[in-house]
Amino acid sequence: MLHAEATIYTSRPDAYAHLLRALGLSAVDELTFAAGRGRVRLEVLAVGDARDGTCEHLVGRADPSDPPRARGDGRLSVLLITYTPDVESATADLRRRGARPRLSAHDGVWADFVLDDGLVAVHRDVEEAAELAFEYDGDVDALVGRLRTAGVGAYPIDETYARTVHVPRPDGHGVLVVNGRTDPYGFEAHDADPR
Repeated sequence: MLHAEATIYTSRPDAYAHLLRALGLSAVDELTFAAGRGRVRLEVLAVGDARDGTCEHLVGRADPSDPPRARGDGRLSVLLITYTPDVESATADLRRRGARPRLSAHDGVWADFVLDDGLVAVHRDVEEAAELAFEYDGDVDALVGRLRTAGVGAYPIDETYARTVHVPRPDGHGVLVVNGRTDPYGFEAHDADPR
């Protein structure tokens, strides 16, 4: 099974755990959280570590001997976004590994894929980087309400392509939660079942 896992390096594990639970992830253990699809792992650092707030991605095969794990909100999927100047090579690598193409931009700047457990996207940029995002297949306003009730200052944004939710992270950066792409202009949809 091909799965998506993000590792967040942080000196604020308790604040991140609170944020992830408020988003709808369930604790697998003290530092690992499962969405409906995909998971997030926290790697604890000392305050002042240069990696604090950074993210790494793992798209890999789950060990079949692993016990079943907790699942979070079934409407929430981990979306790993990789930024790279070479979208073509990155997408070819994902296809070779078994990721199923879901959506690609006509101009080649974006492609996203369905995994057995999560989602992954490749976005053209001048530098290599990794970002954790989520895709939510539910009522965005209800999600914002749930986050605000938990003390997380989330707010919805009406983008041209979909509704999104901006969620502040404990380190000052933000997490984007996308509510599916509603405007296909400039994109080609592929036959990949996202669920």
